Order: sequence, then C-alpha cells, then structure tokens
Amino acid sequence: MERFVVTFDTTDPEMLERGAPGLLSAQGFSTDIYFPRLGVGVVDGEPGDLEAFSGRCRERRAPMSYSRELTY
Repeated sequence: MERFVVTFDTTDPEMLERGAPGLLSAQGFSTDIYFPRLGVGVVDGEPGDLEAFSGRCRERRAPMSYSRELTY
C-alpha cells in the first residue's frame, strides 16, 4: 500500500468541508489527514483504487487529482 496526496479542484466550500470527506469515507479512505480549507488530504491506497475514485469524483462534478506522497 502506498500513500497519496489527493486534491479536490473546487472552490465550493460545501464540497470541500462536507462533500469531499464524505466521498473519501464512502470509498474506504481515511479522512484523518484532510484539510478542508485546502481541499487536500493524504490517504493510503493502491494506484488503481485512486484512479477509479478519481473517475467517480468526475462523475459527481468534484474533480480530484492525486499523486504519490513525496518523502525526503
């Protein structure tokens, strides 16, 4: 399992504060490291799971992008 940074590309405060965490939780991703004002979170998962989740978010007009967490 890998860690990914997810970013919700919206300025809608309702989506950032309630919608995005709800989408993450519904797909089994933790919201422990989610920052509503930024629309950014860190989740554990597999690349295929995140790709599928990204598609579901697009269907709900909640564009989301993800990238592997960088560690130095």
